[in-house]
Amino acid sequence: MPQPGSRLLRRYVSALLVSIVTIGFSGCRLLQPPASQNVTQARWLTSLGFDALQKDQVEQAKGCFMRACDACPDDQRLRENLAEAHKRGGHFNQAISELNKVLPHSNNPAKTHKELGELYLLQGQLRPALEHANQSISLDRNAAIGWDLRGRALARMGHNDAAIESFNRALTLENNDDAYAVQIDAEQVRLHLAESLIEIGNLKKAMTVLETVSGEHPENRQPESLALVQGRLFEKMKMPGKASEVLARAARNPDNSSRVFLALSRSQQKQGDWTAAQNTLRLAAQKFPGDPSIQTRMADLNSNVPEMAKRY
Repeated sequence: MPQPGSRLLRRYVSALLVSIVTIGFSGCRLLQPPASQNVTQARWLTSLGFDALQKDQVEQAKGCFMRACDACPDDQRLRENLAEAHKRGGHFNQAISELNKVLPHSNNPAKTHKELGELYLLQGQLRPALEHANQSISLDRNAAIGWDLRGRALARMGHNDAAIESFNRALTLENNDDAYAVQIDAEQVRLHLAESLIEIGNLKKAMTVLETVSGEHPENRQPESLALVQGRLFEKMKMPGKASEVLARAARNPDNSSRVFLALSRSQQKQGDWTAAQNTLRLAAQKFPGDPSIQTRMADLNSNVPEMAKRY
């Protein structure tokens, strides 16, 4: 008959063995690769997708991100990548659909609402854009991105006084240090602010804002977006010659787009210098062949140019 001490010893050994086996299994799990095969595949596809986006191969990027989402359907970051690819391709409804799937599980819903609002704004759907901006702000009143989006939506709706308040709030919060904070493009916000100030006739304040932006760049490398707003301001101030001067300087920048030439041509036309306006469009047509906006502007100018000034 086994002694009590023997039974206790056997129980102790059994318990020890169970503990060792449990630890062993746990240890095996810890030593396993941190990512499953699906996760590894999703990461590889995501890398390919980003590489395709950098090369402007939008359809290839979408294909990679779609396959990544199939591999890990619950990963919200993958759907955000797919939404971005849809956005780059101009398929805004598909991008909205993907972000709506992300929203209920988002780690940063204020940012997701902002991105949804941006998509609606790109489509010209101002009311839902404003609604998502307000949702973003309600979730995080200290996030500049929501106030910036709200300002742009309000400005497009013609509510420039309220837009100015939102832009100023965004600029006040631009250095938010929150872990999930998304930095705004402060320069673009200032330009939007200046546009709204021009619309309400506060030209002096608009000039001050534009001088701040201008001072952040070398004189010979002023941004195209700045020159366009400056041109509008000088025209509003009844200084078309100054507007043409700013836009002509911008047109000499080889990196600038056809928008500068179109704005310069309009400014020259307002001055009554039809020949200069025509020559600007000729130069633009050479630099941007096939640009339909230049052809449309050229036809419009030709149909309105005084008979004595026609050169075509």
